[in-house]
Amino acid sequence: MSSGYVPGLEGIVASQTAISMVDGENGRLVYQGYVIADLAEQMSFEEVAFLLWEGRLPNRSELDALSLELAGHRTLTQAANITLDALPTDTDPMDVLRSVVSVQGVEHRLGKPSVPLAIHATASFPTILAMFNRTQLGLEPIKPRADLGHAANYLYMMNGKESSPEMV
Repeated sequence: MSSGYVPGLEGIVASQTAISMVDGENGRLVYQGYVIADLAEQMSFEEVAFLLWEGRLPNRSELDALSLELAGHRTLTQAANITLDALPTDTDPMDVLRSVVSVQGVEHRLGKPSVPLAIHATASFPTILAMFNRTQLGLEPIKPRADLGHAANYLYMMNGKESSPEMV
């Protein structure tokens, strides 16, 4: 007699989405109709973020505007920096994110989920994680740079030097 018990989430629909599709049998992940491997190879982080938020790829002016907006939200507030500095260096990175993002949410009163909120979070997450990582390593945190793309800035903040285009 079978108990019907299946470990994990096999066969369980946890949610439905129009944004992505997992084709496990063929090893494909698709975002908004684009295979993720193609996006990773051919598009910038900013282009893929725009695709996820808006359902289409951006034109040049939209991409430039998003890049500027992301760059403008990378710097943490004073309260967020104080919170980050107060956390023990052995804190789990997810707990670091939760704590600092909570402080920023109170400061900015960001409200309900929206594209502006997603942009703000997307811009600040790498700053939070890179600064904390360097602190854990006993290194001085590096401030974000607005002249670098999103991924390039994150790598710069983690490593202390600019990365090659291939790395980005």
